[in-house]
Amino acid sequence: MEGTVAFITVSEFKNIVGSEDSTIDVLRNKETGKLFMSLEGQNYRVQGDIDNNLPIKVLIPVEDGVKDYDNACLVNVDPSKGADELFSL
Repeated sequence: MEGTVAFITVSEFKNIVGSEDSTIDVLRNKETGKLFMSLEGQNYRVQGDIDNNLPIKVLIPVEDGVKDYDNACLVNVDPSKGADELFSL
């Protein structure tokens, strides 16, 4: 079976990985310039050009029906963008 992704809210991610009162810090590595988020002593990926003025969710890889929270990534989601259905077979 091939992998897919799921999107969850930041609040849901906090409850799963930490607690409702946890704080997510979005940080930039001074040497590489790459962004990452820190929650409860764990580090996770962040979309490189993330914009905190747009809606944000957490992308979770799913392999064989199992959600891989260790490889979560903080991303922008824009409901106005997405896929237009061209046809179905």
